[in-house]
Amino acid sequence: MSEYISPDIRALIDRLEQEQLLTKDEFVRLISGRSKAASEYLFEKAQRIRQRIYGREVYIRGLIEFTNYCRNDCYYCGIRRSNKKADRYRLTQAQILNCCRLGYQLGFRTFVLQGGQDAELVFFGLFQIVGLQAVGGEIHEGGPGTSRGAQVESPIHDVL
Repeated sequence: MSEYISPDIRALIDRLEQEQLLTKDEFVRLISGRSKAASEYLFEKAQRIRQRIYGREVYIRGLIEFTNYCRNDCYYCGIRRSNKKADRYRLTQAQILNCCRLGYQLGFRTFVLQGGQDAELVFFGLFQIVGLQAVGGEIHEGGPGTSRGAQVESPIHDVL
């Protein structure tokens, strides 16, 4: 790092590392006072923290969009209610489970179920729709007591 870092900016970066918290005004000062050297200093610290927590592992998730019906009409969104060109679908329970099986075979160990705000599907009933139940770190088809469970690797930091 050849460029100078002001003591104020260095102190903010160090405090952010130690306390993981800055005020809004401090963040504004940090961003306003950014330089190539300050960015490198910050990124080096962030890299060390990331490696300490996650090591060299990469966490990826399988994304399953189970419906593209949506009651909302957000202009920016391709699945908005008024988009008459969208080819609408809802995956069945069997289709969702097949996606999970295939994803598991491909190495995915966590899955995100994503969809529009579908009036036909209620969030709290999603596990019933999918037919899954989480029990003691395992995901079971049809709930506990079934013989077809898949072990899920889900460290707490992977859920954040």
